[in-house]
Amino acid sequence: MIVITDSEVYSDSGRLVHRIGTDTYFVRCMKFPDDTVTDFEEVDAIPERTVVPSIIEQIRAFIRSMTREMTEIADNDALDTIDLFDEWDGLIGQTVKAGRIVRTVEGLWRVRQEHTVQAHYPPSIHTASLYERIVREHAGTVDDPIPYAPPMEIFNGKYYTQDGVTYLCNRDSGQALTHDLSELVGLYVSAVE
Repeated sequence: MIVITDSEVYSDSGRLVHRIGTDTYFVRCMKFPDDTVTDFEEVDAIPERTVVPSIIEQIRAFIRSMTREMTEIADNDALDTIDLFDEWDGLIGQTVKAGRIVRTVEGLWRVRQEHTVQAHYPPSIHTASLYERIVREHAGTVDDPIPYAPPMEIFNGKYYTQDGVTYLCNRDSGQALTHDLSELVGLYVSAVE
């Protein structure tokens, strides 16, 4: 069992403590003089058989399990914690809910609709109805346009950039688009000069 406080992470199975904000691990023990219990005492020596890696892995597994059910994680927050999300290929055969975030070599992807993950439908431009690429959030203004990385949904009034050209979106796409913005001029966007 792992207990997390504001300043320490306790593992009663390994009797080790990690002081948060440091790389320090130590043994926490109790003294029983005269059959009375005193406060915890820090002991400098860590036993030969350490469980520190498993503690860290247990914490990461716990956080990963929490992120599986979270569908409202902001794109920037997800990109700042990319290693907390499950690898897509480890989910083959499982059902994933809309909004869940998965990881591939190319980056993070948000599931657009609930489905069963199949090996022959990886996140890509060809599976835009199932997955949308997550990119760092931008204001979507002419000074801070959103980098367009298909498949991607675009929104009316926002500015996007692709291949060094800035575009203004004239109507919501309502779905992830797979074409380059240069091919969507007159349909969804207009080039900004």
